[in-house]
Amino acid sequence: MANGKRTFETVLKNPKRMPKGMEFEALLQVAAQAYQAKTGEDFAFIPSVSYETFSNKAGWQ
Repeated sequence: MANGKRTFETVLKNPKRMPKGMEFEALLQVAAQAYQAKTGEDFAFIPSVSYETFSNKAGWQ
């Protein structure tokens, strides 16, 4: 998604085409920033699963 529709569709069809060595951590703040811009309040959300790579091992089988 961060690299555009064409890249997204390419990776969706062939996951081995996922760009290597790139970071997308900035995307984690998009929802909080949008919420704060709209409401003026902090976004209070604690996910039930960590976003860190492979921390949700059951989801990677």
